[in-house]
Amino acid sequence: MIVIICGGREYPPFGPEEVAFLDALHALYSITEVVHGDNPGGKDKQGQWQPGADQEGDKWAASRGIDRIRMPANWEKYQRYLRNPAGPRRNIR
Repeated sequence: MIVIICGGREYPPFGPEEVAFLDALHALYSITEVVHGDNPGGKDKQGQWQPGADQEGDKWAASRGIDRIRMPANWEKYQRYLRNPAGPRRNIR
């Protein structure tokens, strides 16, 4: 099964609940690949650096020997201020 892990760049590190959920899902359906947007993380509302869901999902998959597919947005070509920014263009792929 291929799983997409996505979420905000300010998503905090996965706790025991998130890890247990993914482990249970993997046990039931045998996850073969994890796809994510390769977002590097960012600061939360308090200004603290957080890894983001993409990086946490990548770390979880790597620790279990699951293939990871990174699909980063092309921010250089499609900048944020344009009408069709990079994130939504990537998501269409």
